[in-house]
Amino acid sequence: MLNIILIGPQGCGKGTQAQYILNTYKLTYIEAGAMIRTRAHLHDKKAEILNHLSSQKGILLPDGIVMDMVCDEIEENMSINGYLFDGFPRSTMQYTALSDFLAERKIKINIGLYIHISDEESIKRLGARRICEKCKKGYSLFLEPNRTVCACGGCLIKRQDDEPTAIAHRLDEFHKSTSPILQLMKNDGILKEINGEQSIDLISSEIQKYLTIENAPVA
Repeated sequence: MLNIILIGPQGCGKGTQAQYILNTYKLTYIEAGAMIRTRAHLHDKKAEILNHLSSQKGILLPDGIVMDMVCDEIEENMSINGYLFDGFPRSTMQYTALSDFLAERKIKINIGLYIHISDEESIKRLGARRICEKCKKGYSLFLEPNRTVCACGGCLIKRQDDEPTAIAHRLDEFHKSTSPILQLMKNDGILKEINGEQSIDLISSEIQKYLTIENAPVA
């Protein structure tokens, strides 16, 4: 079983690399941001609160709310191959709680992949990000500068949390709350750092090297 934490600032390319990992190792995908956005689109009071905190202000949700969502997702989708945690945990408390939750089920986190880019690069990339208003598929104007319509026919729009003020909040929260997780992963001997300003292929190659070693059978 291979269990991976994929971490990095907004715009570092986690989504692209997550798809490579999922296709290669057939892991169960746990992406807290997507779960939060899906829940925030429901029409009730909790959805209003989630939308206000996570989408409009770029504020990280309380640890308890996120952990409840993630733990429910794991319980409902038990995996034999392992899990890929994309952009989660986002605080040291979440990291410790996740480690304990998995340990109770005799599961361990094998590796933490940290894709790092500068704040300037993050802001530039997020400013060029668009999503389909219908199917929510993501696109980058850097990769497809002339695209205005999704493959499904829906119009491309900018997410509220990709506006400059929200980006600044999210980067600030990342450095304050998420960066300390790196030290915990380093202490646990699972941290691998990758330069996210390389080409997509070079990043994938580094990840493949680390995961091949980690997933190698024990003699």
